[in-house]
Amino acid sequence: MKLEVIILKTTKELNKPLATFPAGIKDYIFNVYYYRLQLVGVIEDPNFLQLHELDKYLTPTSYIDWRFSVHWPAPILDVYGNPIKSEELLQLLYQVSAKTGWPLLTIKSSRKYF
Repeated sequence: MKLEVIILKTTKELNKPLATFPAGIKDYIFNVYYYRLQLVGVIEDPNFLQLHELDKYLTPTSYIDWRFSVHWPAPILDVYGNPIKSEELLQLLYQVSAKTGWPLLTIKSSRKYF
């Protein structure tokens, strides 16, 4: 599988996926987006508009913000916007991270120690 990465030059390009891969689930695709200095992967159905095609209504960042307000933050979101764990998709995120230099979304613990 060849990794093709977009180099961002304008603010509008921030809304485009940095990389796209087959998700390995049905005919879904796995898009990697730039999100607040980190990378987040979103599984999307190519039969519907993808996040980057909805820029008239919302940006990928605003969608991810909304999903993180409903569920906990995670580096991978499924086609319904729910956080999921997938070792295969995580490895694809690491490939994009190595190519771009941007880290994956990290989750900070909200637990406080006394």
